[in-house]
Amino acid sequence: MSYSVKELKSPHVLSQFRFHPLKQLIAAEWESRRKTRERGYIELKNIEQILACYEEIKALLFIGFALDFPDDKRCPEMMETYIRQCCIAYGFMKDIPTRNIWLDLIECFLLLWEEDLLKMDEDGNLI
Repeated sequence: MSYSVKELKSPHVLSQFRFHPLKQLIAAEWESRRKTRERGYIELKNIEQILACYEEIKALLFIGFALDFPDDKRCPEMMETYIRQCCIAYGFMKDIPTRNIWLDLIECFLLLWEEDLLKMDEDGNLI
């Protein structure tokens, strides 16, 4: 379900994000793949590594998307909405580390989309 910014501020809606184990797992998996030992995060310029990270967690993203948007097409526009919504919700909860992970994920997703590296079927659904 797509929420407005006002709805995302609601404690009831925020608790759905805070205590959702899949959203926590997606954030943890993304962070573990993006973080490097010596220099912080993988440079955004290294698109091959970003694509590899995305490919490793996209199944989790697709499951999370399907749970939140069961009636919507899994197109890049709606996936962007899903990821942004998670980012905004964690920001409202003042969970800045998790918000930053989702922010990094949206930046990487948009980069892959701009570079036409997201796999889609003939109907425009992400695969």
